[in-house]
Order: sequence, then C-alpha cells, then structure tokens
Amino acid sequence: MTRFSQGQGVDAVIIAATARSSEIVSVAGEISRLKGRVVAVGLVGLDVPRDIYYKKELDLRLSMSYGPGRYDVEYEERGHDYPFAYVRWSEQRNMQAFLELIAAGRIDVRSLISHRFSFDQALSAYEMITGGKEASLGVILEYNPSLSLQRYRLPIMV
Repeated sequence: MTRFSQGQGVDAVIIAATARSSEIVSVAGEISRLKGRVVAVGLVGLDVPRDIYYKKELDLRLSMSYGPGRYDVEYEERGHDYPFAYVRWSEQRNMQAFLELIAAGRIDVRSLISHRFSFDQALSAYEMITGGKEASLGVILEYNPSLSLQRYRLPIMV
C-alpha cells in the first residue's frame, strides 16, 4: 500500500466486512497515513491497537450501513425523507448515486460476482453460501424476464 501512496499511506479506509477478529482494524491502521481516517461500517472486532492509532493520530469512526435513514422507522417504513439541505446523503440518495454510477459504467461490479443462480434455485444458492464448502463473494439471483408479473391489491384492514 505504501507504493500506491508514495510511502504516505492512504487517506481513508472503509471497513465493510464482518469478522470477529480485530485484525482488520489493525491492518487499516497500518496502511493509513498520518491523521488518516478509518470508518468501520461492518461488524468487526474493535480491539483497537492503541499504539498505531495514537502515533498516527487516526480518526476512527463507526458508521451505520447505507447512511442516514438506516434503522429510522419514519424514514424506512413510512417514507419520510430528510430535507436535502440538512441531509445530503441519505440511505436512498446513496443507493441512487451508486446505481447511477454502475449504469454509467463508472463502477464495474462484474468482478464481485462469483455465482449466478436462477431464482427458482434460490434455496441452493443460500445453502452454498451458508454451507461454507465453496467460496462465494457476490451471488446473483436471476429472474426470468419472460415471466409476467402479477399485481395484487391487498384489502385495507380497518
């Protein structure tokens, strides 16, 4: 990593992983530059190596996944958005920007896809992921586009 940053270390590290160990947090500190930032989005061990973080004066932040709005019932379930002037990057706006970057070809996610399954093989896909016998990174469930979608109107409960 020091070759990439001319020996300075990286400006920021985003940890988007799940691990019981704190090793990821240690590696993030090692590759960070002086006064860099480490953001833990995933569920990782937080036994922070004080020596590394202290000497580099690193900023360690914990962040909810997706951004503002996550776990907010008013936002996620009732659809009450935050005013743009106060919350620039809400959960929905983050996802929208990401999907636009993929559609424009500015982010290539093909290398993240390790397996594809038809939707009727979803149980097999889940068993493969949880079984641990085969490594998987990104698993895509593909829907048959020739199937017609049916809409259902639910009765209003009073």
